[in-house]
Amino acid sequence: ELYGIADSKIKVMYPPIDHTRFTPVDAARRAQLRREFGFADDEIVLLFPSSSHERKGLPLIEAALRKLGAPFVLAVAGRPTAHPASRVRYLGYVNSIEDAYRAADFTILASTYEPFGMAGIESVMCGTPLICPPTIGCSAAIAPHAKRVFATDNLGALHETLAQLLAERTAPSYTAPTPADVARDAVLYDTSVASHVGALLRVAQQIADVRALEHRFVDPRAVAHR
Repeated sequence: ELYGIADSKIKVMYPPIDHTRFTPVDAARRAQLRREFGFADDEIVLLFPSSSHERKGLPLIEAALRKLGAPFVLAVAGRPTAHPASRVRYLGYVNSIEDAYRAADFTILASTYEPFGMAGIESVMCGTPLICPPTIGCSAAIAPHAKRVFATDNLGALHETLAQLLAERTAPSYTAPTPADVARDAVLYDTSVASHVGALLRVAQQIADVRALEHRFVDPRAVAHR
């Protein structure tokens, strides 16, 4: 829209994700990971994987959590936060980020703009739902059952989403879905490298076919003149 490029000239291909690395685990392994990360059983852990806190919406998330009581904990993985906060727990740089996804209850991003956001796909592949605004590119590639979407850059909307989650989880009849249930059909595209490479090759072939057709109908005199 901004550059006046026709839709027919645009092909969107979502990135491949290692489906052997980002997988759900059973309840026993998940409980073990929560202990290793220091998460209590009664805490609702929101994982915030980030090296660009302002862009990914940390101030908005902190503001929403201040309006809510316990048991929410924001677990920050990546760059340190600028200042300590009561509901923020810094995990450091986590090499096995898949284990952080598995230990958390939700992954949260509040970016006003995110070209794609591979963290969202990685999270739901591990069986951990994503909380995000619709301006994150990966949101369109995640099934409704594996995400909670709130209005972009809207403190009230994020607060309402978190309050609803808290009400659901504290209801007497609440039964949490298993990570395997969340991960099942959570991603709406084929995440394999083979699929991605195949799509690239098909586009390359289409370009080659168009150029061959154009060359076929070029007037040789016009080419000589140029």
